[in-house]
Amino acid sequence: YVLRDETSGKPVRQAWMHQKWNYLRRKHNRLVIMSHVEGGKTQQLSVALPLYKLGRNPRARIAIVSNIQEQSKKIIATIKSYVEKSDQLRDVFPHLKPGGKWTETLIAVERDGNIKEPSVQAFGANGKITGARLDRVIIDDIHGEENVGSKDARDKLYTWFYSTIVSRLSRDAQVIFVGNAWHPDDLLHRLE
Repeated sequence: YVLRDETSGKPVRQAWMHQKWNYLRRKHNRLVIMSHVEGGKTQQLSVALPLYKLGRNPRARIAIVSNIQEQSKKIIATIKSYVEKSDQLRDVFPHLKPGGKWTETLIAVERDGNIKEPSVQAFGANGKITGARLDRVIIDDIHGEENVGSKDARDKLYTWFYSTIVSRLSRDAQVIFVGNAWHPDDLLHRLE
């Protein structure tokens, strides 16, 4: 009802694989999804899922992590656009509105309490994520030549993930990886 095709603006029809992804993400707190280019991974899991989670719980703390922060910022821009402009989203979650900070790298929706973390933050691979507590991390297209091209680069990304991302997770946090396969020893394959 809410999600729109980026090109046509028409409602998105869920394919069987999207239904399966959503089934799996409800069952597992750790999930790796590898799919083809233009398979709807970002739209389904990096845009629609945060909107749904914030609609259900405005206190949620979500991170979008991509290869470079610029990629994550594009996802944040899409989420912002839905919150600001989507009549369908407003029908489903009328309370979901911009709150405090509303920038290209982080947004906070209206919510009760004094929560120091924004609702959604954008990060790049190997970036600093200090002091944050995260309820959901969506790692979307984290691979690039610079972090997959050599064993040392792959090891560095793997170490960064465990030392930086895992250390920021709240007790019941969910981590979802979506992307394309780059190398049999890339981060998604290792975590699979």
